[in-house]
Amino acid sequence: MGTDGPDEHDPETVSELPSREHAGVAPTDPAPRPSGPWRIHAAEAFAPGTVVDSSYRILDRLGEGAMGIVLRAHDIRLDRDVAIKVIRPSVVERPDARARFLREARAMAHVRHPNVVEVHALGEWHALPYIVMEYIHGMTLDEWLTLREGRPLALEEGLSILDQLCLGVEAIHASGAAHRDLKPSNVLVGAGFRVAVADFGISRSLADAGLSASLGSGTPAMMAPEVVLGTVAGAHALAYVDVYALGILGYRLLVGRFPFEGRGSEVMAKQVSDPPPPPRSLRPDLPAAFEQVLLDALAKSPRDRIASVSALRAALQAAREAARRPAHQLRFLVAEDDPAFRGLVTQILLRGFPGATVEQAPDGVAALAAAERNPPSALLSDLDMPSMSGLELTAAVRASPRLAKVPIVIMTGKGTPADWQTLSRLGANALLVKPFDSTHAIALLRALIDVPHKAKAP
Repeated sequence: MGTDGPDEHDPETVSELPSREHAGVAPTDPAPRPSGPWRIHAAEAFAPGTVVDSSYRILDRLGEGAMGIVLRAHDIRLDRDVAIKVIRPSVVERPDARARFLREARAMAHVRHPNVVEVHALGEWHALPYIVMEYIHGMTLDEWLTLREGRPLALEEGLSILDQLCLGVEAIHASGAAHRDLKPSNVLVGAGFRVAVADFGISRSLADAGLSASLGSGTPAMMAPEVVLGTVAGAHALAYVDVYALGILGYRLLVGRFPFEGRGSEVMAKQVSDPPPPPRSLRPDLPAAFEQVLLDALAKSPRDRIASVSALRAALQAAREAARRPAHQLRFLVAEDDPAFRGLVTQILLRGFPGATVEQAPDGVAALAAAERNPPSALLSDLDMPSMSGLELTAAVRASPRLAKVPIVIMTGKGTPADWQTLSRLGANALLVKPFDSTHAIALLRALIDVPHKAKAP
């Protein structure tokens, strides 16, 4: 799970809730609290091994932010792991803190979408409010991008993430709320390449006309100019703020860096006054159609910006179609002994590559003969097949001069790391574990098919 919003101690974030020392707010007791040191008691109340409300056994800590701490727990009654977000003891006594925490819970609870983290329950334990949420086994998008060590994403890989983000934020807007703190650490990447929006810590109703003239909260690298200036006002104003943040995320995913870099105040000034660097000046191989979409999402004035998340998603899809290589040139070969699964893979390929040709083979021997007769753009093969296994087929294809550069993707329901090591040595390009996500499979194939194409470019 990600953290829960801006960290008030991080110079790269701006908090909407100033500390009591700076705000001059006297301590209050909005709810009874146990005797003894408050912080020590809170740590004990949610310590690993503790059973909260006779339902949730605390396992470990996942992350933390300005408003709360996120823990992993096991739901004893339903026998499943969950994530529990607990409001920070140092925050719970602040004016409006409880109301803000409840607002987040209600906003999340109104959304039911696979690209948004689901809320299961709300409770209070030793005077500390908590939210029980779906636990997504994976990592934050921030962590996922860090693992890439600065390497740019394949175009389809970045677009797959961005498309799921758009779908999730669309669902949030349809529920009547705006997120207002979209950033890589508030996005989760889970099994099957599922991307989910989390942490509505500073969410607002779309009916809110503005944020007053004061500085809004959020993360400087993601903040829309009107949030920095405190001029958010009018119908749909908060939706425009989320569109801008999606434009920033799209820039990061497709270009490889944020459009504005530096320390907090420096970045905020750039958000207001500096045009973003043209995406293709930083990534020359980015198709031209995407450059204008990103720049339109990052327009300084909300009036000039792409009007909605659905419009942004449609613009990205149109750019993808404009940049796509002619599909009639593509031919796939599917080797799979299960007719039902062979048909399913064929449907996935035809949806992902309209106009492409898909040839089916019931075993490795038939697949090798078909490949030799007419080399495919890519070969998808089951690992376990009669007559010739996926391992044997991979070795035979790589031994053929005509097929040496054909991308090979192996599909399996029970492959092991040892299998992949062997397949990799033989020359397979990727392994898909059944059941696999169709979007991820298409993105993977597009990246593999484009490799030789790009290698020939001057």
